[in-house]
Amino acid sequence: MNKDTNTAAFRVDAARRQWLTLLGSGSLLSLAGCGGGGGSTTADTSTGQPRITTAPASATVREGRTYTLTVEASGPGLSYQWKRNGSPIQGASAQQLQRTATLADQGASFSVVVSNAAGQVESTAAVLSVSSGGTLSLLAGGLGTGSAAQPGAVDGEGAQARFANMGPCCLDPAGNLYVMDVQAATLRQVSPTGVVTTLFTGFPVGGGLARDAQGNFYGVRNRTIVRVSPNGVQQTWAGQAGVLGYADGPGATASFANPKGLAFDRQGHLLVCDASEQSYEGLSVYVTYTYGSTIRSITPAGVVSTVAGIPGRVFRDYDYWNQNPMAHQDVTFLTPKALATDSTGSLWVLDVTGVRRVDLASNTAVWLVKEHFTTVTSMSLLPGSAGDLCL
Repeated sequence: MNKDTNTAAFRVDAARRQWLTLLGSGSLLSLAGCGGGGGSTTADTSTGQPRITTAPASATVREGRTYTLTVEASGPGLSYQWKRNGSPIQGASAQQLQRTATLADQGASFSVVVSNAAGQVESTAAVLSVSSGGTLSLLAGGLGTGSAAQPGAVDGEGAQARFANMGPCCLDPAGNLYVMDVQAATLRQVSPTGVVTTLFTGFPVGGGLARDAQGNFYGVRNRTIVRVSPNGVQQTWAGQAGVLGYADGPGATASFANPKGLAFDRQGHLLVCDASEQSYEGLSVYVTYTYGSTIRSITPAGVVSTVAGIPGRVFRDYDYWNQNPMAHQDVTFLTPKALATDSTGSLWVLDVTGVRRVDLASNTAVWLVKEHFTTVTSMSLLPGSAGDLCL
Protein backbone atom coordinates (compact mmCIF):
# COMPACT_ATOMS: atom_id res chain seq x y z
CA MET A 1 0.00 0.00 0.00
CA ASN A 2 1.52 3.38 -0.99
CA LYS A 3 2.14 6.27 1.34
CA ASP A 4 -1.03 8.14 0.31
CA THR A 5 -3.29 5.46 1.73
CA ASN A 6 -2.44 5.97 5.41
CA THR A 7 -4.66 9.04 5.59
CA ALA A 8 -7.83 7.39 4.30
CA ALA A 9 -10.16 4.70 5.57
CA PHE A 10 -11.52 2.11 3.16
CA ARG A 11 -14.43 -0.27 3.17
CA VAL A 12 -15.24 -3.30 1.10
CA ASP A 13 -18.69 -3.45 -0.50
CA ALA A 14 -20.87 -4.07 2.55
CA ALA A 15 -23.94 -4.85 0.46
CA ARG A 16 -22.24 -8.01 -0.77
CA ARG A 17 -20.49 -8.66 2.55
CA GLN A 18 -17.17 -9.32 0.87
CA TRP A 19 -13.81 -8.32 2.29
CA LEU A 20 -10.23 -8.31 1.09
CA THR A 21 -8.57 -11.31 2.71
CA LEU A 22 -4.89 -12.12 2.84
CA LEU A 23 -4.98 -15.63 4.18
CA GLY A 24 -7.24 -18.27 5.67
CA SER A 25 -8.31 -21.82 5.19
CA GLY A 26 -12.10 -21.68 5.07
CA SER A 27 -14.62 -20.55 2.48
CA LEU A 28 -15.90 -16.98 2.64
CA LEU A 29 -19.67 -17.13 2.30
CA SER A 30 -22.02 -14.20 1.80
CA LEU A 31 -24.74 -14.56 4.39
CA ALA A 32 -27.12 -12.64 2.17
CA GLY A 33 -26.44 -15.02 -0.68
CA CYS A 34 -26.88 -18.32 1.12
CA GLY A 35 -30.00 -20.39 1.03
CA GLY A 36 -32.11 -21.31 -1.94
CA GLY A 37 -32.23 -25.03 -1.23
CA GLY A 38 -34.85 -26.92 0.70
CA GLY A 39 -37.65 -27.70 -1.72
CA SER A 40 -37.24 -30.66 -4.02
CA THR A 41 -38.99 -33.08 -6.28
CA THR A 42 -39.95 -36.18 -4.34
CA ALA A 43 -40.88 -39.68 -5.42
CA ASP A 44 -43.41 -42.15 -4.08
CA THR A 45 -41.75 -44.00 -1.25
CA SER A 46 -44.46 -46.67 -1.04
CA THR A 47 -42.65 -48.56 -3.82
CA GLY A 48 -39.17 -47.99 -2.38
CA GLN A 49 -38.34 -45.17 -4.75
CA PRO A 50 -35.82 -42.57 -3.50
CA ARG A 51 -37.00 -39.40 -1.83
CA ILE A 52 -34.96 -36.21 -1.45
CA THR A 53 -35.39 -34.77 2.02
CA THR A 54 -32.93 -31.86 1.75
CA ALA A 55 -31.86 -30.45 -1.59
CA PRO A 56 -28.46 -28.81 -2.13
CA ALA A 57 -28.46 -25.16 -1.09
CA SER A 58 -27.34 -22.18 -3.16
CA ALA A 59 -24.15 -20.50 -1.98
CA THR A 60 -21.76 -17.63 -2.56
CA VAL A 61 -18.02 -18.34 -2.55
CA ARG A 62 -14.79 -16.61 -3.50
CA GLU A 63 -12.86 -17.68 -6.58
CA GLY A 64 -10.29 -20.34 -5.75
CA ARG A 65 -12.03 -21.53 -2.59
CA THR A 66 -13.38 -25.04 -2.11
CA TYR A 67 -17.14 -25.40 -1.70
CA THR A 68 -19.31 -28.43 -0.90
CA LEU A 69 -22.88 -29.17 -1.97
CA THR A 70 -24.79 -31.88 -0.12
CA VAL A 71 -28.03 -33.74 -0.70
CA GLU A 72 -30.01 -35.73 1.87
CA ALA A 73 -32.20 -38.56 0.60
CA SER A 74 -34.02 -41.64 1.85
CA GLY A 75 -34.58 -45.03 0.29
CA PRO A 76 -32.65 -48.30 -0.11
CA GLY A 77 -29.58 -48.72 -2.29
CA LEU A 78 -29.13 -45.09 -3.33
CA SER A 79 -26.73 -43.83 -5.98
CA TYR A 80 -26.02 -40.25 -7.01
CA GLN A 81 -25.19 -38.33 -10.17
CA TRP A 82 -24.49 -34.59 -9.98
CA LYS A 83 -25.21 -32.26 -12.87
CA ARG A 84 -23.93 -28.81 -13.81
CA ASN A 85 -26.35 -26.76 -15.89
CA GLY A 86 -28.23 -29.98 -16.69
CA SER A 87 -25.21 -31.99 -17.87
CA PRO A 88 -23.74 -34.86 -15.82
CA ILE A 89 -20.42 -34.15 -14.08
CA GLN A 90 -17.98 -36.95 -14.71
CA GLY A 91 -17.02 -38.80 -11.54
CA ALA A 92 -19.47 -36.84 -9.35
CA SER A 93 -21.33 -39.82 -7.90
CA ALA A 94 -21.23 -39.24 -4.14
CA GLN A 95 -23.70 -37.71 -1.70
CA GLN A 96 -21.53 -34.60 -1.59
CA LEU A 97 -20.10 -32.57 -4.45
CA GLN A 98 -16.84 -30.80 -3.66
CA ARG A 99 -15.26 -28.44 -6.16
CA THR A 100 -12.97 -25.44 -6.40
CA ALA A 101 -14.83 -22.30 -7.44
CA THR A 102 -13.87 -20.62 -10.72
CA LEU A 103 -15.35 -17.56 -12.37
CA ALA A 104 -16.78 -19.89 -15.00
CA ASP A 105 -19.09 -21.24 -12.28
CA GLN A 106 -20.69 -17.84 -11.68
CA GLY A 107 -24.46 -18.37 -11.95
CA ALA A 108 -24.12 -22.10 -12.68
CA SER A 109 -26.84 -24.41 -11.40
CA PHE A 110 -26.10 -27.74 -9.75
CA SER A 111 -28.60 -30.53 -9.25
CA VAL A 112 -28.30 -34.19 -8.36
CA VAL A 113 -30.18 -37.28 -9.56
CA VAL A 114 -30.75 -39.82 -6.78
CA SER A 115 -31.66 -43.30 -8.00
CA ASN A 116 -32.06 -46.91 -6.97
CA ALA A 117 -33.57 -50.06 -8.46
CA ALA A 118 -37.09 -48.70 -7.95
CA GLY A 119 -36.63 -45.37 -9.73
CA GLN A 120 -34.99 -41.97 -9.61
CA VAL A 121 -35.65 -38.37 -8.60
CA GLU A 122 -33.80 -35.13 -9.37
CA SER A 123 -33.31 -32.34 -6.86
CA THR A 124 -34.06 -28.69 -7.37
CA ALA A 125 -31.04 -26.74 -8.54
CA ALA A 126 -28.61 -24.89 -6.30
CA VAL A 127 -27.19 -21.72 -7.86
CA LEU A 128 -23.56 -20.79 -7.25
CA SER A 129 -22.35 -17.19 -7.05
CA VAL A 130 -18.59 -16.71 -7.42
CA SER A 131 -16.80 -13.56 -6.37
CA SER A 132 -13.38 -12.46 -7.59
CA GLY A 133 -13.02 -10.12 -4.60
CA GLY A 134 -14.66 -7.21 -2.82
CA THR A 135 -15.21 -3.75 -4.21
CA LEU A 136 -12.85 -1.25 -2.60
CA SER A 137 -14.26 2.23 -2.09
CA LEU A 138 -13.32 5.30 -0.08
CA LEU A 139 -15.12 5.49 3.26
CA ALA A 140 -13.46 8.55 4.77
CA GLY A 141 -10.37 10.70 4.38
CA GLY A 142 -8.29 12.03 1.51
CA LEU A 143 -7.00 9.94 -1.35
CA GLY A 144 -5.02 10.96 -4.39
CA THR A 145 -2.35 13.59 -4.91
CA GLY A 146 -1.86 17.22 -3.97
CA SER A 147 -4.29 18.86 -1.58
CA ALA A 148 -6.73 15.94 -1.80
CA ALA A 149 -4.29 13.71 0.07
CA GLN A 150 -2.95 16.20 2.61
CA PRO A 151 -3.01 14.88 6.18
CA GLY A 152 -4.92 16.73 8.85
CA ALA A 153 -7.33 16.46 11.77
CA VAL A 154 -10.66 17.39 10.23
CA ASP A 155 -14.00 15.79 11.10
CA GLY A 156 -16.69 15.51 8.47
CA GLU A 157 -18.29 13.13 6.03
CA GLY A 158 -16.39 10.96 3.57
CA ALA A 159 -13.73 12.79 1.57
CA GLN A 160 -14.22 15.97 3.62
CA ALA A 161 -12.56 14.34 6.65
CA ARG A 162 -8.81 14.21 7.18
CA PHE A 163 -6.53 11.99 9.24
CA ALA A 164 -2.97 12.76 10.30
CA ASN A 165 -1.47 9.27 10.62
CA MET A 166 -3.86 6.37 10.96
CA GLY A 167 -2.86 3.54 13.29
CA PRO A 168 -4.65 0.56 14.89
CA CYS A 169 -8.42 0.30 14.59
CA CYS A 170 -11.33 -1.77 15.87
CA LEU A 171 -15.06 -2.22 15.23
CA ASP A 172 -18.13 -2.21 17.46
CA PRO A 173 -21.23 -4.41 16.95
CA ALA A 174 -23.06 -1.53 15.23
CA GLY A 175 -20.42 -1.35 12.50
CA ASN A 176 -18.71 1.83 13.70
CA LEU A 177 -14.99 1.90 12.99
CA TYR A 178 -12.66 3.39 15.61
CA VAL A 179 -9.32 4.65 14.34
CA MET A 180 -6.34 5.71 16.39
CA ASP A 181 -4.81 8.83 14.85
CA VAL A 182 -1.28 8.39 16.15
CA GLN A 183 0.24 11.73 15.15
CA ALA A 184 -2.65 13.73 16.58
CA ALA A 185 -3.02 11.43 19.66
CA THR A 186 -6.77 11.23 19.07
CA LEU A 187 -9.39 8.52 18.75
CA ARG A 188 -11.72 9.00 15.78
CA GLN A 189 -15.04 7.30 15.09
CA VAL A 190 -16.07 6.51 11.52
CA SER A 191 -19.74 5.63 11.10
CA PRO A 192 -20.88 3.01 8.56
CA THR A 193 -21.83 5.91 6.25
CA GLY A 194 -18.39 7.55 6.55
CA VAL A 195 -19.09 10.32 9.06
CA VAL A 196 -15.91 11.02 11.07
CA THR A 197 -16.05 12.32 14.63
CA THR A 198 -13.22 12.93 17.09
CA LEU A 199 -14.10 11.14 20.33
CA PHE A 200 -11.04 11.82 22.51
CA THR A 201 -7.87 13.90 22.43
CA GLY A 202 -4.77 12.93 24.39
CA PHE A 203 -5.55 9.26 23.72
CA PRO A 204 -2.90 6.65 24.66
CA VAL A 205 -1.45 5.85 21.23
CA GLY A 206 1.66 3.86 22.14
CA GLY A 207 0.32 0.48 21.03
CA GLY A 208 -2.88 -1.26 19.98
CA LEU A 209 -6.56 -0.41 20.32
CA ALA A 210 -9.48 -2.43 21.69
CA ARG A 211 -13.05 -1.84 22.85
CA ASP A 212 -14.98 -3.90 25.40
CA ALA A 213 -18.68 -4.71 25.55
CA GLN A 214 -19.29 -1.81 27.94
CA GLY A 215 -17.91 0.75 25.51
CA ASN A 216 -14.55 1.29 27.26
CA PHE A 217 -11.51 1.74 25.03
CA TYR A 218 -8.00 0.48 25.72
CA GLY A 219 -4.65 1.87 24.58
CA VAL A 220 -0.99 1.84 25.56
CA ARG A 221 1.15 4.52 27.19
CA ASN A 222 4.69 4.16 28.62
CA ARG A 223 4.52 0.36 29.15
CA THR A 224 1.05 0.48 30.70
CA ILE A 225 -2.42 -0.48 29.52
CA VAL A 226 -4.78 2.48 29.84
CA ARG A 227 -8.57 2.18 29.97
CA VAL A 228 -10.62 5.10 28.66
CA SER A 229 -14.26 5.25 29.71
CA PRO A 230 -17.03 6.24 27.28
CA ASN A 231 -16.92 9.77 28.72
CA GLY A 232 -13.15 10.03 28.30
CA VAL A 233 -11.84 9.35 31.82
CA GLN A 234 -8.45 7.62 31.64
CA GLN A 235 -7.20 5.06 34.15
CA THR A 236 -4.04 2.94 34.25
CA TRP A 237 -5.48 -0.54 34.19
CA ALA A 238 -2.35 -2.68 34.23
CA GLY A 239 1.40 -2.19 34.29
CA GLN A 240 3.80 0.28 35.90
CA ALA A 241 4.71 3.44 34.02
CA GLY A 242 8.23 3.24 32.61
CA VAL A 243 9.02 -0.10 34.29
CA LEU A 244 10.52 -2.71 31.93
CA GLY A 245 9.52 -6.17 33.13
CA TYR A 246 7.48 -9.31 32.73
CA ALA A 247 5.81 -9.71 36.13
CA ASP A 248 2.33 -11.24 36.26
CA GLY A 249 -0.20 -10.48 38.97
CA PRO A 250 -2.63 -7.68 39.90
CA GLY A 251 -2.59 -4.78 37.49
CA ALA A 252 -0.70 -2.35 39.71
CA THR A 253 2.18 -4.81 40.30
CA ALA A 254 2.35 -6.33 36.82
CA SER A 255 4.88 -5.09 34.27
CA PHE A 256 5.27 -5.15 30.50
CA ALA A 257 8.13 -4.82 28.05
CA ASN A 258 6.58 -3.23 24.98
CA PRO A 259 2.80 -3.81 24.75
CA LYS A 260 1.44 -3.60 21.21
CA GLY A 261 -1.63 -5.37 19.78
CA LEU A 262 -4.81 -5.63 21.89
CA ALA A 263 -7.90 -7.83 21.44
CA PHE A 264 -10.62 -9.32 23.63
CA ASP A 265 -11.34 -13.04 23.83
CA ARG A 266 -14.71 -14.71 24.36
CA GLN A 267 -14.33 -14.60 28.16
CA GLY A 268 -13.83 -10.83 28.19
CA HIS A 269 -10.09 -11.05 28.86
CA LEU A 270 -7.92 -8.46 27.16
CA LEU A 271 -5.09 -10.17 25.28
CA VAL A 272 -1.89 -8.18 24.82
CA CYS A 273 0.96 -8.71 22.37
CA ASP A 274 3.89 -7.86 24.59
CA ALA A 275 6.75 -7.24 22.19
CA SER A 276 10.29 -7.01 23.49
CA GLU A 277 12.48 -4.05 24.26
CA GLN A 278 15.05 -3.85 21.45
CA SER A 279 18.56 -2.48 21.67
CA TYR A 280 22.02 -2.74 20.09
CA GLU A 281 25.14 -3.48 22.11
CA GLY A 282 28.09 -1.36 21.04
CA LEU A 283 28.86 -1.84 17.34
CA SER A 284 27.00 -5.14 17.10
CA VAL A 285 24.73 -5.58 14.10
CA TYR A 286 22.51 -7.91 16.08
CA VAL A 287 19.48 -6.72 18.01
CA THR A 288 19.12 -7.70 21.65
CA TYR A 289 15.55 -8.48 22.75
CA THR A 290 14.86 -7.93 26.44
CA TYR A 291 11.78 -9.57 27.98
CA GLY A 292 8.45 -9.52 26.16
CA SER A 293 7.95 -11.69 23.05
CA THR A 294 4.90 -13.09 24.84
CA ILE A 295 1.10 -12.95 24.84
CA ARG A 296 -0.38 -11.62 28.08
CA SER A 297 -3.96 -11.83 29.33
CA ILE A 298 -5.75 -9.35 31.62
CA THR A 299 -8.92 -10.49 33.37
CA PRO A 300 -11.92 -8.18 33.85
CA ALA A 301 -10.61 -7.71 37.40
CA GLY A 302 -7.27 -6.48 36.05
CA VAL A 303 -5.10 -9.53 36.88
CA VAL A 304 -2.29 -10.15 34.39
CA SER A 305 -0.93 -13.56 33.31
CA THR A 306 1.30 -14.88 30.52
CA VAL A 307 -0.61 -17.25 28.22
CA ALA A 308 1.90 -17.91 25.42
CA GLY A 309 5.61 -17.45 24.89
CA ILE A 310 8.48 -17.63 27.37
CA PRO A 311 8.56 -14.82 29.97
CA GLY A 312 11.80 -13.23 31.11
CA ARG A 313 13.93 -14.10 28.07
CA VAL A 314 16.85 -11.98 26.89
CA PHE A 315 18.23 -13.04 23.50
CA ARG A 316 19.69 -11.77 20.23
CA ASP A 317 18.12 -12.12 16.81
CA TYR A 318 21.20 -14.14 15.87
CA ASP A 319 20.14 -16.75 18.43
CA TYR A 320 16.57 -16.71 17.13
CA TRP A 321 17.34 -17.15 13.43
CA ASN A 322 19.87 -19.91 14.06
CA GLN A 323 17.31 -22.17 15.72
CA ASN A 324 16.67 -24.71 12.99
CA PRO A 325 13.90 -25.61 13.02
CA MET A 326 12.04 -23.08 15.18
CA ALA A 327 10.95 -24.40 18.56
CA HIS A 328 7.23 -24.52 17.81
CA GLN A 329 6.45 -26.48 20.93
CA ASP A 330 7.10 -23.51 23.23
CA VAL A 331 5.33 -20.96 20.99
CA THR A 332 8.38 -18.77 20.62
CA PHE A 333 7.72 -15.28 19.32
CA LEU A 334 10.10 -12.60 18.13
CA THR A 335 8.08 -9.38 18.02
CA PRO A 336 4.32 -10.05 18.24
CA LYS A 337 2.50 -6.98 16.90
CA ALA A 338 -1.21 -7.76 16.56
CA LEU A 339 -3.64 -10.54 17.33
CA ALA A 340 -7.20 -11.75 16.87
CA THR A 341 -9.35 -14.50 18.37
CA ASP A 342 -11.73 -16.90 16.63
CA SER A 343 -14.88 -18.76 17.67
CA THR A 344 -12.86 -21.78 18.84
CA GLY A 345 -10.82 -19.71 21.28
CA SER A 346 -7.64 -19.94 19.24
CA LEU A 347 -5.36 -16.95 18.83
CA TRP A 348 -4.07 -15.64 15.51
CA VAL A 349 -0.81 -13.82 16.17
CA LEU A 350 0.93 -11.50 13.74
CA ASP A 351 4.64 -11.56 14.46
CA VAL A 352 7.27 -9.74 12.45
CA THR A 353 8.15 -13.22 11.14
CA GLY A 354 4.66 -14.16 9.95
CA VAL A 355 1.25 -15.30 11.20
CA ARG A 356 0.56 -18.25 13.47
CA ARG A 357 -2.60 -19.74 14.95
CA VAL A 358 -2.08 -20.63 18.62
CA ASP A 359 -4.06 -23.22 20.57
CA LEU A 360 -3.87 -21.92 24.12
CA ALA A 361 -5.15 -25.18 25.63
CA SER A 362 -2.12 -27.11 24.37
CA ASN A 363 0.24 -24.13 23.99
CA THR A 364 1.05 -25.13 20.43
CA ALA A 365 1.23 -23.02 17.29
CA VAL A 366 0.77 -23.64 13.57
CA TRP A 367 2.45 -21.42 10.98
CA LEU A 368 0.00 -20.00 8.46
CA VAL A 369 2.26 -17.55 6.67
CA LYS A 370 6.02 -17.09 7.00
CA GLU A 371 6.66 -13.60 5.71
CA HIS A 372 7.98 -10.36 7.16
CA PHE A 373 5.22 -7.90 8.10
CA THR A 374 6.84 -4.60 9.05
CA THR A 375 4.08 -2.05 8.40
CA VAL A 376 0.85 -3.81 9.46
CA THR A 377 -0.82 -2.16 12.47
CA SER A 378 -4.05 -4.15 12.96
CA MET A 379 -5.62 -7.46 12.12
CA SER A 380 -9.00 -9.09 12.67
CA LEU A 381 -11.02 -12.13 11.75
CA LEU A 382 -13.89 -11.50 9.38
CA PRO A 383 -17.37 -11.75 10.97
CA GLY A 384 -19.11 -14.92 9.83
CA SER A 385 -16.08 -16.27 8.00
CA ALA A 386 -14.51 -19.66 8.41
CA GLY A 387 -11.01 -18.49 9.19
CA ASP A 388 -10.41 -15.54 6.87
CA LEU A 389 -8.07 -12.92 8.23
CA CYS A 390 -7.89 -9.25 7.40
CA LEU A 391 -4.64 -7.30 7.90
